[in-house]
Amino acid sequence: MAFVNSLPLATPLASASPSVCRRRPRMAALDAPVKEDLRTRLNNLLAVTPSAPPEAEVDNVRQKVDPGKHFKVLIYNDETHSKDYVTKVLLKVVPGLTQDGAWKIMNEAHTKGRAIVGVWIFEISEGYCDMLRSNGLRSDIEEA
Repeated sequence: MAFVNSLPLATPLASASPSVCRRRPRMAALDAPVKEDLRTRLNNLLAVTPSAPPEAEVDNVRQKVDPGKHFKVLIYNDETHSKDYVTKVLLKVVPGLTQDGAWKIMNEAHTKGRAIVGVWIFEISEGYCDMLRSNGLRSDIEEA
């Protein structure tokens, strides 16, 4: 009780100066830092085309450059989510996938236990697999 009695009495709001604000101003929604999501980064990675080297170097580059192994993105049968949810996630994650294609992939995973979503280089496959997992689907990648 001694603590409560030692607190100063509150002053009425009318006596406070209206122009003085002692609170820190809130950051406006537009001023907040924007995080680049994984889908945007993947789309930017797909859109970037390297500039062509001079013709004299083309032969040397072709011999040294390994195009990279391809990997399959797999989804597995999901008993916790509805078929419509799985289809919507596939449409959201994989650009260029039609609703009919997403439905076929979902149905194959439902009937056979797993389905191939697509085949890409490792970085892109890993990104799509992570996005599918972040939406609650069981997904994995394996070498094609």
